[in-house]
Amino acid sequence: MTPVRSQERRTGEGAIPVADRRQKGGGAGRSFQKRFTSMLLLPLTVTAIFLGTTLAGADQGTVARIVGHPFIAIALFAFVALVAVHMTLGVIDIVADYVHGTVMNRLAIAGAMTYSAVVVGASGWALLKLSLGD
Repeated sequence: MTPVRSQERRTGEGAIPVADRRQKGGGAGRSFQKRFTSMLLLPLTVTAIFLGTTLAGADQGTVARIVGHPFIAIALFAFVALVAVHMTLGVIDIVADYVHGTVMNRLAIAGAMTYSAVVVGASGWALLKLSLGD
């Protein structure tokens, strides 16, 4: 068995030079993005929990009046959008680690992104309808 140089990673078929692995991209950038979205989510999560506990059991008119305020509606939409982005970044990392095969990998990532887009779109539509009083 030949020793593996520090710039190579051993795989089943041989070694992949570091330069080739860097071209696939993603690792450090996604890690920073996950940390950044988690920091942005801290105050938004506190706001969402506060609103959820405050509005629990309230009638629809009260909820519409409070959520209809532009600051609250924007904060709730930002919360949902950032949760979806953070979730998608995490799913991409999990897929990259555990799903083998290019086609399945891309399908899984496309599915996660589609799911996130649908959730953000539906939440945005619901918040818009609720805040406009329709």
